[in-house]
Amino acid sequence: KDALQQRAATPADGMLRFIETALQIEYAAYELYRTMADQDPDESLREAFLSLAQAEKSHMQALIEALAA
Repeated sequence: KDALQQRAATPADGMLRFIETALQIEYAAYELYRTMADQDPDESLREAFLSLAQAEKSHMQALIEALAA
């Protein structure tokens, strides 16, 4: 409830900057996990890193959809 009240009180340009920053963080995490997957010789760890990368990709998609709203 508190988070929704704070969001409602945030100016539109402030929310845009917040989402842009969140996108940058998600993209950095995505790149990190992809790189780790590419470099790890252990197949199970590679799959885990790729799964994490996919989760970050989903987070980015949700943020992009929030921009369109």
